[in-house]
Amino acid sequence: MKKREFVFNLSLFAGCLLFALSMFNNSVWIIAAALIASSIALKVYRQDNPKMNKNYKELVVEKSMRKKI
Repeated sequence: MKKREFVFNLSLFAGCLLFALSMFNNSVWIIAAALIASSIALKVYRQDNPKMNKNYKELVVEKSMRKKI
């Protein structure tokens, strides 16, 4: 397993675990730690899988290219 995958899985698991723990303890500090862990997981995920936003013109061109083939 790659280091980035390990960091992503660990931070995602830690965030979920801390959120579940905060439901029972009602601690603001645990919720803050869970939010930090989930934001780290999101940052690692977005570095590996960037958003693929396209504007309307690019979508129309792509659709017309598919029809030609």
